[in-house]
Amino acid sequence: QKNAQILRDLLKQVLNPDIIAKTERFEALDALLSPSTWVRLRREQGLSIDQARAVVQQTAQLLIQ
Repeated sequence: QKNAQILRDLLKQVLNPDIIAKTERFEALDALLSPSTWVRLRREQGLSIDQARAVVQQTAQLLIQ
């Protein structure tokens, strides 16, 4: 859990405060950018690195708009 908190703190440092204030949006970004999401995309869903990267990038862009 300590690593998860470190990652959350780093995310808060790079996001616009307006996004952080929107709790559901911040939590969605935190989940999207977690290592477990990457593992799932690659191993369980069988996506290539480029495909997984595109999923993460496109979803993150939608969330920060």
